[in-house]
Amino acid sequence: MNNERKNEILTLIKKDKEVRLSDLTKLFPYVSEMTLRRDLDFLANKGLILRTHGGGKEIKATPIIDAFNFENRVTNNIVAKNNIASCAVKLLEENRSIYLDAGSTLLAFAEQIPDICLFIVTNAPNIGIEVAKRNNTEIVFLGGSMNKSALSVTGSLTSDNLDKINIDIAFMAAGGFSMENGFTNAYINECELKRKVIKLAKKVYVLLDQSKLGRNLPFTFANLEDVDAIITDHKLPEKLHDSITSKGIDVFVSK
Repeated sequence: MNNERKNEILTLIKKDKEVRLSDLTKLFPYVSEMTLRRDLDFLANKGLILRTHGGGKEIKATPIIDAFNFENRVTNNIVAKNNIASCAVKLLEENRSIYLDAGSTLLAFAEQIPDICLFIVTNAPNIGIEVAKRNNTEIVFLGGSMNKSALSVTGSLTSDNLDKINIDIAFMAAGGFSMENGFTNAYINECELKRKVIKLAKKVYVLLDQSKLGRNLPFTFANLEDVDAIITDHKLPEKLHDSITSKGIDVFVSK
């Protein structure tokens, strides 16, 4: 019955987009409020819903096709991306070697980077052009094969270039995240580069808006243990937050 009840709750949330605990107590009059809270926590911890103060709501995930098209992604969740960018800027350290991953959230971040002394490395031409507007930044473009959909370069040439560069802080993007599959991406070549960057960097921050939670793309490039912090736009469900921080990973929330 427990699984049946959870499935009923999940179906209700998918249908109505949101449910309050008070509604569930009426729907399941013989189940305690504490048990219903645990059901909601369970679903949130699995990345199936977002836990709210008074219940739970649907995760508005971006269609998976958008993960393969930068033009689509750059217009999605603009406010969330800008908020995450504002939070990430506070973690910049002057006179450091910074890696900026490809992605629409990283582009929003690049647009907010102040004109301070930074050594910036990127595999994204559009991001490199953006940070080139600053007078005090030194920029290294990684060469390689161009992915027009992702506006990134990858491949053996890109990887070889990294061997000669020290990275203090890497700001990374992810197309999806779940506790089961970690941080995922749509392109295998991008994942190979991301893994190398993460291995080389002294600190790794992943910029992740809430539409990516519970979303699994074809390829995993990192697990929680591989990163230092997640920067997101809203407070995570309590159980998910606790599962992440229990592994020593910081969570920075933009608001």
